[in-house]
Amino acid sequence: MYKHPPATEQICRRKHLTKRMLDLANLSTPAGGDFAPSEPEVAAAFFEKMPKPVVVKATDSGGSKGVTVGVRNREQFELAWSHALADGRKSSNVLIEKYVDGVELRAFVIGDEVVSVVARIQPFVEGDGIRNLTTLIEEIHKSREVHYRAKKMPVVIKWEFIAGQGYQEDSVPAAGEIVFLNPFNTPTNGGFILDVTSAVCDEIKELSIRSMQAIPHLEVAGIDLMVSDLGDADTAYVIEVNTAASLELHRYPTHGEPRAVDLDIVEYFNSKYGEK
Repeated sequence: MYKHPPATEQICRRKHLTKRMLDLANLSTPAGGDFAPSEPEVAAAFFEKMPKPVVVKATDSGGSKGVTVGVRNREQFELAWSHALADGRKSSNVLIEKYVDGVELRAFVIGDEVVSVVARIQPFVEGDGIRNLTTLIEEIHKSREVHYRAKKMPVVIKWEFIAGQGYQEDSVPAAGEIVFLNPFNTPTNGGFILDVTSAVCDEIKELSIRSMQAIPHLEVAGIDLMVSDLGDADTAYVIEVNTAASLELHRYPTHGEPRAVDLDIVEYFNSKYGEK
């Protein structure tokens, strides 16, 4: 049975090592640097020179733990630094990166093919000029009850975050106005998962394949990218390479066509390593 070697796992688990491998392959990654827990002042000096905002995260963690997005000043940086150290493993450094705007994609790569791409989007409601925010949110919860996976992970409502957009519970958003309900795009926070496999250009898919190939001995991976334009690879930055990427994102998107990536994996390994 195929399994990549431990060194491959270590590279992908530790974000700063992944970044170095991607940089060596001349792939676009956000500018930044990593620092040991004993280097807060050095890291702060680096932060001061960085264009703002930045992202601060633990180099050895998963599931968006230890990540702070949109850090702009020294006070926010110190809080983000503490958050990264608290949620990272003992081996974690802290990675400071330029914030890259756009839509977060997860491309599922098997061998030399991208078999599925999904966009992960913060949960939101769209105003109609009639219903208030509380009613719109109730309808979002109700709509998710018919979805196998979404009903297990209700949308997390962050009223402080919503208030920062100028809305309260009884506010009536104008027709077409978008109100984000929390700052996270992860499924556990109610993020929307949209299949965009057919909408993403071939060059972005090729970038995803090259990103996996930048990691030694890796044949199946989930590639995280930030992209401003699905039709322009020049707007894409590679964020992360995942060796144990969730299949559920692709099998059960909240919007769009489901993709049976588990069957694609079986077919690939049977073809490559099965009995001749």
